[in-house]
Amino acid sequence: MKAISNIDVSIHRKAQDGRFSFENCGKSYDIRTSSVPTVNGESVVMRILDKEADGRSYGELGTEGYSGRVGVFELLKVTSDLVRMKQHEIEDKVIYDYIRKTQPDYSDIYENAKKLIREGTTTSEEVMRVLGEVNIDSGRR
Repeated sequence: MKAISNIDVSIHRKAQDGRFSFENCGKSYDIRTSSVPTVNGESVVMRILDKEADGRSYGELGTEGYSGRVGVFELLKVTSDLVRMKQHEIEDKVIYDYIRKTQPDYSDIYENAKKLIREGTTTSEEVMRVLGEVNIDSGRR
């Protein structure tokens, strides 16, 4: 995804944005991508934009879109200390413990997913489909 979006595939420790276009069934689409470093590697987010949409709703475009879906996120403040730790290939567990100590408001994607499951906002099956096998009790793979 990074390569076709013209994002530098050798960079993993800084956020990058890219884009590409394609046609399907006679319609043109722009795909906007963002690659963001996370504790567990990288996350890539894509936005699909119909070039001919002109502000029409998903229903008017003939699709349901993301109606009823919930995003599960992990937001991390990337500090110079974290960058140095990654550059020196410090063990992920050590980095994770450091984040826990220095960013008390941080909650990883697994903790956020568990919270949404407990609230009844999503199901464990949906979380496992998207994130892979997750230990719901510990929140880690």
